[in-house]
Amino acid sequence: MRALRFSPSVLTLLALIVGVAACGSHAPVDARNRSTRPPDPTGCYVRVFEAPDYRGAEEYINGPIRLEQLTNLPGGKSWGNRIRSVRVGPAADVTVWTDEKYAGQRWRMVEAAYSALPSMFDKTISSMEIQCAAKPVPTVTAAAASLSTAAPHASCDPPRPMGSGVGCRG
Repeated sequence: MRALRFSPSVLTLLALIVGVAACGSHAPVDARNRSTRPPDPTGCYVRVFEAPDYRGAEEYINGPIRLEQLTNLPGGKSWGNRIRSVRVGPAADVTVWTDEKYAGQRWRMVEAAYSALPSMFDKTISSMEIQCAAKPVPTVTAAAASLSTAAPHASCDPPRPMGSGVGCRG
């Protein structure tokens, strides 16, 4: 039996043809298992999962937004009565309802992770509101306050004189 010999350009062409054919022969990736959106960079989002313990299909839902029903979300996905675990972004305040149009049982979630939802909300969430928290006001420390002889710090409650050695309460 005689070995076939091909020039480098023919081999390159064959590799290209085989590669293109192989890519086209695979079944499409299940888009339900991948988020179509990145999380909001300010932290105002909720990440929902189809299974407990943050498993299965997932999606980021960025705020601020009011969703009277969880159908036809970005990417054409529907999350009504599918959510089983949740991660709330650090700047999000999320309220969910068991019925569409903000009806039924209501639950408020703030910056937390829920590997399993309470039974009354497990696979029953049908509407949602995500509000975004304001950026936190920087805290003035006692050391920074003692560097100034200005008037009392406006965010202290009650106001304390600068240089008193006592900072504002958080």
